[in-house]
Amino acid sequence: MNFKDRFLELRKNNNLSQKELAEKLGFSQASIGYWEKGQRTPSIEAAQKIADYFNVSIAYLLHGDDSFYPSDIPAGMVIIGEGESAFDVNPVEFIEKFNNVAKQVHPSSVSNLLSDFFALNAKGQTEAVRQTKLLTKIPEYQKKSSEKETVKQVEELTEIKKYTE
Repeated sequence: MNFKDRFLELRKNNNLSQKELAEKLGFSQASIGYWEKGQRTPSIEAAQKIADYFNVSIAYLLHGDDSFYPSDIPAGMVIIGEGESAFDVNPVEFIEKFNNVAKQVHPSSVSNLLSDFFALNAKGQTEAVRQTKLLTKIPEYQKKSSEKETVKQVEELTEIKKYTE
């Protein structure tokens, strides 16, 4: 079962029409229809709102599997990484803070990167962080000094440095 099937099942199990659910969540009925048909995927923020409404985890809603998220993570939070370097974060707050600065760089690639990152399980997220750290050490991929200031602002805003060192 994929997102569209779980989403449709949750709506029907709660005896809601598309219109009723759209009104309760603050989305258009068209968006609900697109998501149920699999023609579009909700943003992380929308998925979190849906998960909260139906009282399910975002991991279950998007992937159908809570097994890679420890049960002691508070509702609405996801875990990034694994082992001692793991930390929990509210994905909506994280994305909002990150996007405030990151939009100045490459808006669509940042959004795609975050969506892909949150689709990974803990092991995949840890590997993504490791690979990204490696790429930053290769001169060909390094930003020029003026661009480094923007990167520094992003790191400070999101506290990424603290978790990836």
